[in-house]
Amino acid sequence: YETSVERAVAIIDFLDATLDRQYPISGNLTQLYEYFTYELGRAKIGRRKEVLTHVKTMVGELRDAFRQAQKNGDSGR
Repeated sequence: YETSVERAVAIIDFLDATLDRQYPISGNLTQLYEYFTYELGRAKIGRRKEVLTHVKTMVGELRDAFRQAQKNGDSGR
């Protein structure tokens, strides 16, 4: 459990570190990543599965948005 949460935090840290800060959306993504990290920390301390479920849902929605944006960008070429 703890290992999985730590791995998720490491991935989020990597995503944040690789953001191109010249775009305004980067600030929004940083805030979202900070929220994910905070919530994962809460889940780790309290072993609260519902917190993990909430973060997992939000991350899935973000992933889907990135995929859709990529499709839209690819179709414009």
